[in-house]
Amino acid sequence: HAPYDRIIVTATSQELTPPIELLEQLVVGGKMIIPMKQESGYENLCLIHKRRRRNLLYEGGIFTEKLIGVRFVPLIKGENNG
Repeated sequence: HAPYDRIIVTATSQELTPPIELLEQLVVGGKMIIPMKQESGYENLCLIHKRRRRNLLYEGGIFTEKLIGVRFVPLIKGENNG
């Protein structure tokens, strides 16, 4: 039933960027809360704001706000999504 206004993810992304598959399911102007692994190895709960439809990870397509340090189980990609 995408696109969604809001998405809440309850497992840590193992990449330093949010999963593109989830970003594509957000409307422009939508928000996603997701725990993300940081370069330091720690995890932060992040609020992602989607600003444009194309070039999501480049040219300001998303804005990421780090909220608090957290600890979640890892996000595992399934057979159908990567």
